[in-house]
Amino acid sequence: MSHLFCFGYGYTASFLAQQLLKMQWKISGTYHTTDRKEKLISLFRYGDPELEHALRGASHVLVSIPPSGDDVLSKHAMALRSAKWVGYLSATSVYGNHEGRLVSETSSTHPTEHSGIARLYHENLWLRSGLPVHIFRLSAIYGPGRSVIEGLLQGTISPSHAQRFSSRMHVEDIACTILASMLNPKPASIYNCADDLPCRYAEVVAYGASLLGPEAKMGPELSSICGNAAHVHFPAPERRVSNDKIKCELGISLQHPTYKTGLQAILRARNNGSALGY
Repeated sequence: MSHLFCFGYGYTASFLAQQLLKMQWKISGTYHTTDRKEKLISLFRYGDPELEHALRGASHVLVSIPPSGDDVLSKHAMALRSAKWVGYLSATSVYGNHEGRLVSETSSTHPTEHSGIARLYHENLWLRSGLPVHIFRLSAIYGPGRSVIEGLLQGTISPSHAQRFSSRMHVEDIACTILASMLNPKPASIYNCADDLPCRYAEVVAYGASLLGPEAKMGPELSSICGNAAHVHFPAPERRVSNDKIKCELGISLQHPTYKTGLQAILRARNNGSALGY
């Protein structure tokens, strides 16, 4: 039986797990929340002595923890040797500022933010490990429970965030991309994970508000930014992220090619009473 072990069984890993369970995979992993429980999934507190035994039985390993907590290689190098596929979730912040140009997996990496610098350092550690490592550079992640729909309903979206330009990807498409790599391993590969429409967050917020109508909670400043985006001076975009490689090499056809179809699906699931979308 194929067995995925997740270091950091969180939001993205949970969507991947739902697909794998349908394919009769075994799933296990680590977590930090003391009361975390999942049906059909074996979860261990990091440091649990039983973790090593489960890891040795894993055919696939996904590392989904921030660089500050990533000591997986130093602690579990020998147990990882049995894995035929290892995935490391990084971020597009490793590219740094490309003055709005489109970045591909071969573009130069010159991060300036601490998080991007740390991500790139750990990417290189994993790539030099001798393991069958695959790097996934994630754009902003959104999906059920983590989108502008929830932010607008709760009134928690910051006007300063609305001014940012970014690429993003629905969590279901991220899960599909990771799964495609697991089924077609190409060690040392790097994949950008982004949808087809990078844009200002203000555009995403404005569209979410149009879907929600009177339910959307927007203060005067946020309403002004989103309602007059064409006339507001925004900071220049740092980069646009290309997704050509996942389409060509992994055969990915996005379920949610833009934030519009993604938000429509999230709102549809909410109205139908499905909190997680699976």
